[in-house]
Amino acid sequence: MIAVCFYVVAYSGLLLAVYLLVDTMIIHRFLQYSISANGIGVKIFGLVPLWQVRLEDIEEIRKVRLRDFAPAIGAWRMGNRFWMSAPVLVRSRRRRIIRSVLLTPAKPDEFVAECGRRLGSGRTGG
Repeated sequence: MIAVCFYVVAYSGLLLAVYLLVDTMIIHRFLQYSISANGIGVKIFGLVPLWQVRLEDIEEIRKVRLRDFAPAIGAWRMGNRFWMSAPVLVRSRRRRIIRSVLLTPAKPDEFVAECGRRLGSGRTGG
């Protein structure tokens, strides 16, 4: 019985290690985020558009800490980084299927700041 438990724990640890390796080396390249003059876009491998919101339709964009995650529970997660302590919440003014999205840019502070510069108003938060 102890041997079976040991194998289960060892196998689980191996699977976790493989997942983390794949996550850090491959998955973070899967989704790419862009900020353009028109809005924010999410593309698969930088080629296939997955989601986009126009700048004038952005109601709010801010970093969300894990302990303050309650407002983001209804958001669609378009994150590609497993170990992200502060994802970025983008909330659209328009009523659509996907109104709120959680993004995981490599540099969330810079992403929110750049969006704030392009928005030119108080719709960003920290």
